[in-house]
Amino acid sequence: MRALEVHLNANDDTKLDGARFACLTAWENPDVRLPPRFRWLIAFHVEGENEADYVHLGAIIQPTKAAEKTEYLDFGFAKLWNGAAQARAVANEAARFLAASRWN
Repeated sequence: MRALEVHLNANDDTKLDGARFACLTAWENPDVRLPPRFRWLIAFHVEGENEADYVHLGAIIQPTKAAEKTEYLDFGFAKLWNGAAQARAVANEAARFLAASRWN
């Protein structure tokens, strides 16, 4: 998440203005950076109810059997105060960063 913060802060449109991503990783082995069996890494914007907007980072976990439900695992979030447009720009760029990191 810290590499993502550096990347976002390098661009005026996605600058976090002091905000940081809070880490919410909760899988069994905290030394592992990604959960096993993840299908997609995702980032998305959530409009706050009154004061701020949020950008969440997470993974969609691939079920091992057809009967199992697909799960979402939340890595963390950032609370942003500069409006929905900035939060959407951060979420879009974070999604691009996560997609590129998966293939590099």
